[in-house]
Amino acid sequence: MSGMRTASLRQLMGALNGTPEKLGNITTAGAGAKDQTSTASTFTIDKGDLLLIQPDVDCYVLPVATGGAVTGGATGTGVLVQANTSFYLQMEDSAPLLSVIRSGGTDVNLKVWRLR
Repeated sequence: MSGMRTASLRQLMGALNGTPEKLGNITTAGAGAKDQTSTASTFTIDKGDLLLIQPDVDCYVLPVATGGAVTGGATGTGVLVQANTSFYLQMEDSAPLLSVIRSGGTDVNLKVWRLR
């Protein structure tokens, strides 16, 4: 077994779920939350999808049942995702929208891929 390397989490996720398929970008405009149905170029996320997301600035994300439900800050409901980091997220049947809100004064451009 010499010379074998342990697979990284990303490699394992790719092997289990296939190649990322780019769905689109969720872009905020101002302080309000956006989701894949309220962004400039809308797209569909299916219930149960495993997503890979990457924001260009720090933001809060959360699968929600209705648009605009994520909140940020210390008492907010969203998960803080740091700029330029990749994050895996499983969508639930009861929460089909991926809600995004910026954490600071800069609008967010969140890239979204489905793992197939």
